[in-house]
Amino acid sequence: MISQNLEKIRMKDSDEFRFYRMGVLPALEMLASKGEKFDIIFMDPPYRIVPDLARDAAELICRGNLLADDGMLIVEHAEDNPPVYDQIALEHVRSCSYGITVLTFFKKNKEKRGNS
Repeated sequence: MISQNLEKIRMKDSDEFRFYRMGVLPALEMLASKGEKFDIIFMDPPYRIVPDLARDAAELICRGNLLADDGMLIVEHAEDNPPVYDQIALEHVRSCSYGITVLTFFKKNKEKRGNS
């Protein structure tokens, strides 16, 4: 379905989109080893594992320096199972609710920006 959507917007052969069929944590480690940087990292994990996976992913994102200075990590989760903000190695910016679904936005902590 993603490929079909990219085809519809004439972006199927673009270098701006890449897909990996692997778990998020190994993917983040692989991308960090390649020196990749992202403006947006979007996570849509199974809602029941959001707190632990968001914590672990944020740690890898910070350790691997994967976010651009003004980049954002966006975590989709259920209203009743959010990331635990004080366990996330990033600064909470805001959360937006859409029914029972919530998008929570994080950015680099101020003291960590510019150390790219």
